Amino acid sequence: MMRTIRALLPIALTWGITWALVGSVFGLYAFLRNIPLGQATMGLFLGFVVAPMGLLCVAGILSGAVFGAVLGRMERGRTLDTLSGWRAAAWGAVGAFAFAQIGVALVAAAAGIDEAFNAPMFRLTAISAVCGAISAAGSLAIARNGTPGVLEEAAE
Repeated sequence: MMRTIRALLPIALTWGITWALVGSVFGLYAFLRNIPLGQATMGLFLGFVVAPMGLLCVAGILSGAVFGAVLGRMERGRTLDTLSGWRAAAWGAVGAFAFAQIGVALVAAAAGIDEAFNAPMFRLTAISAVCGAISAAGSLAIARNGTPGVLEEAAE
């Protein structure tokens, strides 16, 4: 159990940090596009930039942990050398998309069905799927170039 946690923790943290950076870029773009500089306040900055950054950070951490756990179960018997980057990216995209859809379902239950199926929610799930695919392929590339045997030891 501790080996599994030790293997999942770096993946989850890497995904969380990466997704937070993506969220801050999208938030900063939205802030600069929608708020005139003379009317910018700290509250608007926090709402536009920090909120998406925090949301995607948490989603990245949870998606990374789920990705690592699912990949460990579904691809058991494969080594890092035999697992293709496209296959890992597909698992990452599916996992992140599914996780984002759970968020959409929670919004639908809390705020009403109309609020859950608007354009920002679809953008969030699409961004999550793309981030999941890129993060999964990147995690595989990092693992292949990392310390030999660490992930294989954790899978045993």
